[in-house]
Amino acid sequence: MSIRIGKPKRALRFALRLPISLYHAGLGFLLDHRFLLLTHRGRKSGKLYETVLEVVVYDRATNTGYVVSGWGNKADWYRNLEVESAVRVQMGRQDYAPVHHFLTQEEAVRVWTSFRHKHPVEERLALRLFSRPGRTYKNAADRRKEFLSDVLMVSFRPKG
Repeated sequence: MSIRIGKPKRALRFALRLPISLYHAGLGFLLDHRFLLLTHRGRKSGKLYETVLEVVVYDRATNTGYVVSGWGNKADWYRNLEVESAVRVQMGRQDYAPVHHFLTQEEAVRVWTSFRHKHPVEERLALRLFSRPGRTYKNAADRRKEFLSDVLMVSFRPKG
């Protein structure tokens, strides 16, 4: 099961794509390790696409960035990675050919716990944003548990 949220509307898509201009201008370092620019190949078209993703956790020791698919398995970038490896990742001052890994639920819970401790306000916002429509929760723990049962998370690190 994946997070139930529709694809972004045109205005939101435009806003979400603005950081791509920073990367193209050589200013991706301004986003540090909080965002990455993923270049991936279309599963049907074979064309190259670019998608900016928020990095929920960056592990400096392993040089690994962890991202959440906000649109679950409906996200084109996610579906493309299910068919073919990512082509390129730019994150901070780094630019590399990546290895990606689809996290298990257990791995995703560990990463999300790290995110929650570092960014409690952002976590509360994300849980509200990705809650199932019309659903009420007794507490944040119940909301988090449901979110983590649905979440799809991917890690990216340099090859080699």
